[in-house]
Amino acid sequence: MSATTPVFTKSKAQNFVRSTCQARTRQVGTVSPFSIVCARIPLWGYGPFINGSLNNPGLISIGGNMFNYSRMLGAGSPSPWYLASVWPYVYQQCTERWTESYGGSKTVTTQFTQFVDQAQPQATTNTTSGTFFGAGTVDTVTITNNTLTVTYHGSAYLGPTLGTVSYTGTYVASLSGTMLQPGGAGPFNPTDTTYGWAALTAQANTLLGSASIPAIGANAGVWTTIDPISTAPGYQITTNYFNSCTLWEYVGAAANGLPTGNSFDQTQHMPPSILDWPTPSPNTQPAAPGQSGQNHGACLCMKSTWNLNGLGWGNNAVCGGIATSNPPGGLAQVMNDHANIFAQQINLLNFNDPGTVMPASSFPNPIAWPTTITFNPSDVATNIGTNNFGLLGFQPRAL
Repeated sequence: MSATTPVFTKSKAQNFVRSTCQARTRQVGTVSPFSIVCARIPLWGYGPFINGSLNNPGLISIGGNMFNYSRMLGAGSPSPWYLASVWPYVYQQCTERWTESYGGSKTVTTQFTQFVDQAQPQATTNTTSGTFFGAGTVDTVTITNNTLTVTYHGSAYLGPTLGTVSYTGTYVASLSGTMLQPGGAGPFNPTDTTYGWAALTAQANTLLGSASIPAIGANAGVWTTIDPISTAPGYQITTNYFNSCTLWEYVGAAANGLPTGNSFDQTQHMPPSILDWPTPSPNTQPAAPGQSGQNHGACLCMKSTWNLNGLGWGNNAVCGGIATSNPPGGLAQVMNDHANIFAQQINLLNFNDPGTVMPASSFPNPIAWPTTITFNPSDVATNIGTNNFGLLGFQPRAL
């Protein structure tokens, strides 16, 4: 009598269906390395004056009722003269004028530029004529969003011939212009059809075309950043690699006009986004640390190539555990599986609004590993509809 080989047939309830992350196409221990190119057009400038800081010693000393001239709008100026959260509604230029009854006058014009190799801001004119005093007893102070006016009077001894003379004076500081329209009234208006966010995004995309996407190397992550400078060829290119357990803030698929900070600083800037960075955005306007009164941000466009293999990214030899589900350092706990691509639409009326997040429709969702995909800013527009500004990313964080 021959032996009978038992046959085991799984019931429907016993069937095991693998998810994309469990599929055999993923190599155990691999990450999803990338090569990313970012182009940034800075948008920085003066915030409006505010009517609640008259005790600020940078311009007016109410104690003693004396008006003491100080470069209130230069680098390092006291911050209370400015609203804390006004970016991107910033001005490009401040013009300060003193006019005195004894015939003296002074004009100082200070401007921001888009060039990252220049100090921001910079004084472009400083002209004084006649017998100029620039100080006295404050009579009136008037403040609007874009104008600060101080009237004052005083007396001064000019020698035995002229003796002591009396004078009155008026100081007016006026904010005006934007990066794209220096001669305009300002401030920057993202929705302006000619000088707004669309124009900044076009500049960023032109800059993005200055560099191709490098090949993905052994570092598992490489960033190429392009910034405008004042000398030929008009831009500078910087390359950064993933070489430590400190992550960078621009880890995504593509961007077309994403509002962000103007430099790498390991903080994901507004708005809260679907980038891979594991720390949520602070949900505040970009600002340059240590440079009070200046609102620093940028319009970002980004393209990338990804070797999609699954969970995480990085170099395990340098930062062990980043590609595992139970990392010793905790970083990979927030790393997604890179199987699904999402699109995020930016709200031009409020850059603190995280915008609309939706599954990207022009790519397979989920993606079958392993595969290599190149993403471009044009893919952002394809996936978010009529509003062309936004982001493609892998992390559908609760926003």
